Amino acid sequence: MTQRWEIRVFAFLLAITEVNTYLACKYFVWTGLLDQVPTFVEFRRRFSWALIDNQWISSSARVDDEDEVDIGNEHVRVTAPPHAKEYHNVSGSAMQF
Repeated sequence: MTQRWEIRVFAFLLAITEVNTYLACKYFVWTGLLDQVPTFVEFRRRFSWALIDNQWISSSARVDDEDEVDIGNEHVRVTAPPHAKEYHNVSGSAMQF
């Protein structure tokens, strides 16, 4: 998994959307068709490809790899405040200042 909060939030919202879409289709679309109801894994695969190959996105709106621009690194390195003695990172190891 990633450590970036933006990607975590997106993944969480996508997972909620997948479950809600599956349950809505199961209740409203596949009612009475028990033999045609796909498993959740099958539905996720088909739903993912439908999102990737979206027919409603025009070909001019799609981004090619050549069109991507490198925005560079926007991080700024700063010093620790005077009262800080150590930092505990995600893996639990401490760094002394």
